[in-house]
Amino acid sequence: MRKRRKGFTLIEIVVAVAALSLASGLIIQLFLAAMDINALARDIDTASNKAVTAIENIKALPEAPADGTVVTLFGPDWTANSGDKYELSVLTLSESLPGGQLVGITATVTRAGREESLIVYDAAKYFADDR
Repeated sequence: MRKRRKGFTLIEIVVAVAALSLASGLIIQLFLAAMDINALARDIDTASNKAVTAIENIKALPEAPADGTVVTLFGPDWTANSGDKYELSVLTLSESLPGGQLVGITATVTRAGREESLIVYDAAKYFADDR
Protein backbone atom coordinates (compact mmCIF):
# COMPACT_ATOMS: atom_id res chain seq x y z
CA MET A 1 0.00 0.00 0.00
CA ARG A 2 1.23 3.41 -0.93
CA LYS A 3 1.34 6.27 1.48
CA ARG A 4 -0.41 9.40 0.38
CA ARG A 5 1.86 12.41 0.25
CA LYS A 6 0.84 15.73 1.75
CA GLY A 7 0.17 18.70 -0.56
CA PHE A 8 -1.87 19.62 -3.60
CA THR A 9 -1.90 17.93 -6.94
CA LEU A 10 -1.05 19.78 -10.11
CA ILE A 11 -4.69 19.67 -11.25
CA GLU A 12 -5.86 21.28 -8.00
CA ILE A 13 -3.34 24.10 -8.40
CA VAL A 14 -4.32 24.70 -12.03
CA VAL A 15 -8.02 24.84 -11.11
CA ALA A 16 -7.34 27.25 -8.24
CA VAL A 17 -5.22 29.57 -10.42
CA ALA A 18 -7.89 29.54 -13.15
CA ALA A 19 -10.61 30.41 -10.63
CA LEU A 20 -8.54 33.26 -9.16
CA SER A 21 -7.73 34.57 -12.65
CA LEU A 22 -11.38 34.57 -13.63
CA ALA A 23 -12.44 36.32 -10.41
CA SER A 24 -9.74 38.98 -10.67
CA GLY A 25 -10.62 39.60 -14.34
CA LEU A 26 -14.25 40.19 -13.42
CA ILE A 27 -13.27 42.57 -10.62
CA ILE A 28 -11.03 44.55 -12.99
CA GLN A 29 -13.92 44.84 -15.47
CA LEU A 30 -16.16 46.19 -12.70
CA PHE A 31 -13.56 48.83 -11.78
CA LEU A 32 -13.18 49.88 -15.42
CA ALA A 33 -16.95 50.20 -15.83
CA ALA A 34 -17.15 52.26 -12.63
CA MET A 35 -14.43 54.58 -13.94
CA ASP A 36 -16.38 55.13 -17.18
CA ILE A 37 -19.57 55.88 -15.25
CA ASN A 38 -17.72 58.33 -12.99
CA ALA A 39 -16.23 60.11 -16.02
CA LEU A 40 -19.70 60.43 -17.57
CA ALA A 41 -21.08 61.78 -14.28
CA ARG A 42 -18.32 64.41 -14.19
CA ASP A 43 -19.12 65.30 -17.81
CA ILE A 44 -22.81 65.73 -16.99
CA ASP A 45 -21.91 67.91 -14.01
CA THR A 46 -19.61 70.07 -16.14
CA ALA A 47 -22.26 70.34 -18.86
CA SER A 48 -24.92 71.31 -16.31
CA ASN A 49 -22.72 74.04 -14.88
CA LYS A 50 -21.92 75.44 -18.32
CA ALA A 51 -25.57 75.39 -19.41
CA VAL A 52 -26.79 77.08 -16.21
CA THR A 53 -24.00 79.68 -16.44
CA ALA A 54 -24.97 80.44 -20.05
CA ILE A 55 -28.62 80.89 -19.08
CA GLU A 56 -27.72 83.12 -16.13
CA ASN A 57 -25.46 85.25 -18.35
CA ILE A 58 -28.33 85.80 -20.80
CA LYS A 59 -30.69 86.63 -17.96
CA ALA A 60 -28.19 89.22 -16.74
CA LEU A 61 -28.20 91.11 -20.06
CA PRO A 62 -29.58 94.64 -19.79
CA GLU A 63 -31.86 94.16 -22.81
CA ALA A 64 -33.49 91.27 -24.60
CA PRO A 65 -31.37 89.50 -27.21
CA ALA A 66 -32.75 89.17 -30.74
CA ASP A 67 -34.89 86.18 -31.65
CA GLY A 68 -32.93 83.09 -32.59
CA THR A 69 -29.73 84.36 -31.02
CA VAL A 70 -27.35 81.46 -30.57
CA VAL A 71 -24.92 82.26 -27.79
CA THR A 72 -21.59 80.48 -27.49
CA LEU A 73 -19.97 81.45 -24.24
CA PHE A 74 -17.48 78.60 -23.97
CA GLY A 75 -16.73 77.99 -27.60
CA PRO A 76 -18.85 75.63 -29.65
CA ASP A 77 -17.51 72.50 -27.99
CA TRP A 78 -15.15 71.19 -25.37
CA THR A 79 -13.51 67.90 -24.51
CA ALA A 80 -14.59 66.56 -21.16
CA ASN A 81 -13.22 64.12 -18.60
CA SER A 82 -14.22 61.00 -20.53
CA GLY A 83 -12.42 62.18 -23.66
CA ASP A 84 -15.72 62.74 -25.47
CA LYS A 85 -16.42 66.06 -27.16
CA TYR A 86 -19.49 67.99 -26.07
CA GLU A 87 -21.37 70.84 -27.70
CA LEU A 88 -23.33 73.58 -25.92
CA SER A 89 -25.89 75.61 -27.82
CA VAL A 90 -28.06 78.29 -26.28
CA LEU A 91 -31.03 79.52 -28.28
CA THR A 92 -33.26 82.46 -27.42
CA LEU A 93 -36.81 83.07 -28.60
CA SER A 94 -38.69 86.18 -27.55
CA GLU A 95 -42.31 87.21 -27.52
CA SER A 96 -43.48 90.79 -27.22
CA LEU A 97 -45.75 91.46 -24.27
CA PRO A 98 -47.23 94.72 -23.01
CA GLY A 99 -44.38 96.68 -21.48
CA GLY A 100 -41.56 94.38 -22.53
CA GLN A 101 -40.45 91.07 -23.96
CA LEU A 102 -40.52 87.57 -22.58
CA VAL A 103 -37.43 85.68 -23.68
CA GLY A 104 -37.31 81.89 -23.66
CA ILE A 105 -33.85 80.44 -23.29
CA THR A 106 -32.96 76.85 -24.13
CA ALA A 107 -29.51 75.46 -23.36
CA THR A 108 -28.78 72.08 -24.92
CA VAL A 109 -25.69 69.96 -24.40
CA THR A 110 -25.02 67.06 -26.75
CA ARG A 111 -22.18 64.62 -27.19
CA ALA A 112 -20.45 65.31 -30.47
CA GLY A 113 -21.51 62.86 -33.13
CA ARG A 114 -24.64 61.72 -31.30
CA GLU A 115 -28.17 62.88 -31.79
CA GLU A 116 -29.60 62.60 -28.30
CA SER A 117 -29.26 65.52 -25.91
CA LEU A 118 -27.34 64.99 -22.73
CA ILE A 119 -28.90 67.97 -20.96
CA VAL A 120 -31.63 70.43 -21.89
CA TYR A 121 -32.41 73.42 -19.68
CA ASP A 122 -35.26 75.82 -20.33
CA ALA A 123 -35.63 79.20 -18.69
CA ALA A 124 -37.39 82.47 -19.30
CA LYS A 125 -36.89 86.10 -18.37
CA TYR A 126 -39.09 89.13 -18.77
CA PHE A 127 -37.22 92.20 -20.06
CA ALA A 128 -39.19 95.35 -19.26
CA ASP A 129 -39.15 98.23 -21.73
CA ASP A 130 -37.42 101.32 -20.41
CA ARG A 131 -39.96 104.09 -20.52
